[in-house]
Amino acid sequence: MATSRATTVTVKIKKWENYNPRSDVKKPSWFRVEYQLLEDPDFYGFSHGEFKAWFYVLAQACRKNSGTIRVNYHHAETTAKLSRGDLDGSIEKLESLGIVTATRDEPVTQPERERHAAVTDTNATGRDGTGRNGTERDVCGPIVPVRGRGGEAGKEVRGAVWDSYSEAYVIRHRVEPTRNAKVNSLIATFSKMVPAGEAAEIARYYVLRHNDALYVRGRHPLELLVRDYQRIRADWLDGQQMTGGKAREVERKQDLVDVFGPLIAKAEADEAAKKGGPNGSF
Repeated sequence: MATSRATTVTVKIKKWENYNPRSDVKKPSWFRVEYQLLEDPDFYGFSHGEFKAWFYVLAQACRKNSGTIRVNYHHAETTAKLSRGDLDGSIEKLESLGIVTATRDEPVTQPERERHAAVTDTNATGRDGTGRNGTERDVCGPIVPVRGRGGEAGKEVRGAVWDSYSEAYVIRHRVEPTRNAKVNSLIATFSKMVPAGEAAEIARYYVLRHNDALYVRGRHPLELLVRDYQRIRADWLDGQQMTGGKAREVERKQDLVDVFGPLIAKAEADEAAKKGGPNGSF
């Protein structure tokens, strides 16, 4: 059994109103911090990274206009260059000072990280890579949908996926993504199609790292994340992206092998026969 570390930690800032005195502002662009904070002996034990992590937590709370936020380690590393150690160290010290409370997610245990994502079809695969009823199939054989993600567990996964997707979207496209009933349905569908511990990371990777022209032109819509989840997950796992250009290059190389392979093999056989003398042996 492979165990992965938790990807998020929920932080509640006590007396959030002290940092956000304008509760009437729906989307605040600033938060309040007194300059004496730099001289506060309670913070003398904070490293540079831990101090920065505290401001990161405040900034995320301000952006969400809420004193309770889910802090994502990967987002913090990507946007603020904060390590897991910086965040954990800062949160632990803030807890000891009674400034925040934190709920750390349980690590996700999976039989194998590389198991294939689930789909609903168990029929034969067609030439276009789909089953007879049009649903996708894995080349490794039949796979079944992920069950048992209802209730609070399913809600937690869906929340993490949306947080990761929306945060990455703001970073890359500089606007907040739209959320409505259709978006909620797409998030729920995607959350069921991949392992729970991977869903949020894949959604973030899709927006921040995947540069397929189709995705970029459409500004990484959720529809394509759901449609191409197997491909995107495979790219995320191996760190590569199968873009249109790469696919054409693979096809071109295969065409060359098909054309010249037999000729090369014949030439090598003729050369071996010459070295062997008239009888083809030494």
